[in-house]
Formats: sequence, structure tokens, C-alpha cells
Amino acid sequence: MSNLSLQDQALRREQHLAEIGRVQKDRERQDLLEWLSSSADPSANHNMAIKKREADTGTWFLESNDFCQWVNSPGLLWLYGIRKHLNMRHTVEILTVLTCSIAGCGKTVLCSTIIEATKEICSVHIDRKLAYFYFDFQRSHEQSIESLLERLLRQLVCDEVVIPPAVWKMYATNKQAGHRPGTRDLENTLLDTVISIGKDFYIILDALDEIPVIGSMNKRAEILGFLERLARSAIPNTHILVTSRDELDIRTSISPLSAGGISIQGPTLDLDIQRYIKSCILEDHRMRTLKDSVKDMIQTKLMEKACGM
Repeated sequence: MSNLSLQDQALRREQHLAEIGRVQKDRERQDLLEWLSSSADPSANHNMAIKKREADTGTWFLESNDFCQWVNSPGLLWLYGIRKHLNMRHTVEILTVLTCSIAGCGKTVLCSTIIEATKEICSVHIDRKLAYFYFDFQRSHEQSIESLLERLLRQLVCDEVVIPPAVWKMYATNKQAGHRPGTRDLENTLLDTVISIGKDFYIILDALDEIPVIGSMNKRAEILGFLERLARSAIPNTHILVTSRDELDIRTSISPLSAGGISIQGPTLDLDIQRYIKSCILEDHRMRTLKDSVKDMIQTKLMEKACGM
């Protein structure tokens, strides 16, 4: 056998081993990402909010100085509204159904619009990253600080060429022991990862007011505490945007870090909600036989109860 043949065989073996190594690393990487995905998936809420969005909804905010400043300057931006409890007693069943469908649609649809706009910005600028999360009282078992941190971390590293060592270390340590990582471990790993990646990091959280507050298990207080620590940290290039009702515990925690926050209750958001209500009325097959005067009455009643949602 010639020396050339031996060299060819050796080269092929090296290439084969390199390919095996690459496949194994890809599999390990996917295992890590799936391990970080065991908690709530925010894309379900996001896709649902996008479906509710009417044309031009939220453009008034995207064109505002507040949004431009948040995109270009690190810090925390709090958007708050007043959501009245919808306890309408009306003889028309359709009104009740539509009332349920618009609950929360103002802030949440606006938040989905902001997320889509930020996605577009990050797709153009490779030095920017986005992570988002929707809180939902109907999925209270998923609304924990651990679920939030795991999802933020997953979105932060999923498309990185090299996953930072801090994430691999947390994964290896906890998976080998059969444990899920604790809050402190997750938070420290997230902060280390933001620093090591070194990109502008945009975090968007919807509906802080829907985080459960039950006795000693105050999940909202835990998440508000994390946001305070993140906003006060020395980590540069972190842009945080949150939405909620104007509740006392949220205002006490968030307001000092966001120059008092920005009220989104008013004509601009009401116009977005009005567009959505009109769409519901036009598309609902049960409404087609109603007189225009009845449709106008339903729209008026819903707008009165919405109050910025």
C-alpha cells in the first residue's frame, strides 16, 4: 500500500471523526436548548395577540419619541393603563362574548406590535437581541420567576454560534444531578450571558398585573425584584419594556426606575380597541342580522367598559 493511500485513509478517518464530533455537539446543543424550553412558551400568547391586531394598531406608539428613545438608550420603560373589571349584565349574549374577547386586548396587542417592531430592528442589526414573555392569569402555573428566566435565557442564546460557558456549566451541573436550576443560578447565568455576548439586549414583558399574588407565594414580588436588580445593575445595553395595569405594588417597584412610567390610557389606545371591536362585530356571523343601531349600541357599551384595558 502506497504512502499516499495511507495518508488518504488517515485524512478520511480525521474527517469522519470531525463529523461525528460536530453531530454530537449539535445534539448536545439541541438537548441544552430543549432543557431550557421545559417551561411556558410565550409564542402561543404572541401569535394569539397578533391575530387580534388590526391594521395600523399601535403605530402611534412606534412613531413616538418614547419608543425611539427606548430602542436607542438602555433603561426601563413601563407602559400602564387602567383595566376595569368587566362585569357587564346585558340581555344580549353576543355582548358578553365580545366583552370576554376584548379583555386585555389593548395593552397586549400593543405589546405584540412592539415585539414585532423590535424583531425587525434586531433582524437588521446583528448586534441586538430580543427576548419576550407574556404573563397570563389563565396559565398561572407557568407564571413563575424560573419560567421567565429560562425563557429569556433560551431566546438569548438560541441563535448564538457559541453558547456561553456559563450556560453550559449550569446545564451540566443541574442535569447530571437530575435537578432544575434554582432562581439564583438562573439569574446569575442570565446576567453573565448578557455580559459575555455583549450585544444590546431587549426584554419585553406583557401584563405584569396577571402574575399571581397569593399569600406567601407572591410570584409577582419575585419577578418585580428581578426587574429591579436588572435595571439597577451595571450591565450596559439592556433595554427593558413592561406593560401592566397601574397597581400599587407594580408602581412602587417599577415607577422609580422608569421616570414614573407612561400612561397608555387615552384616545390613541382607545382607537386601537375601537378598531378591534368593529372587526369583531363585522366578522361575527351572529351580528349580521342586527340593526345598525344595535351594533352601534354594542360598540359604545364595549368602549365604555374597555377604558384602555
